[in-house]
Amino acid sequence: MDLKPAQRTYVMPENKLPYSKIAGVAGLLASVACAWQLWWLVMWGVWGAPPNPLHPVALLGALTLFVSSIVLLSTGRRKAVVVALIGVIPLWVFYAPACVLSVLELLGGSSGFSLVLFLPPILLLISTTFAALAICRDNRPLHSGRGFEVQEAPGRRDTDGTSSPSL
Repeated sequence: MDLKPAQRTYVMPENKLPYSKIAGVAGLLASVACAWQLWWLVMWGVWGAPPNPLHPVALLGALTLFVSSIVLLSTGRRKAVVVALIGVIPLWVFYAPACVLSVLELLGGSSGFSLVLFLPPILLLISTTFAALAICRDNRPLHSGRGFEVQEAPGRRDTDGTSSPSL
């Protein structure tokens, strides 16, 4: 008798979670929250605060994330997720150092902590995570692979198989 252990193949179950839609909603919320906070910081310049060059760059990232989230919610295309991830980069350039310094200050014994100030980066983290998951779970190529196609104009065929315009 042949006593071989049963060979089993495990297949990942199909994922029904709509990562792109969750990324779209989270991106929309994150872009509004980040833009509000950044606009508030830019307006400190009215009272004499020195301008920070990262503020307009991060505002542009929030605008990009806002538009790409709307496109993502309406179409669900993978290219919109890629644009959303690109739009998140300037926001993380602004928020990552601020979050790290705030957490280090909190761990160092600071008594002041406000969750409202961390709401935009938390929403940004959720949006970035679900956008990355939407890209990873989608196995289709980013482009259709057809390249640039030139449609042949209707006309008559010559004897050698080429077409010439009809007069």
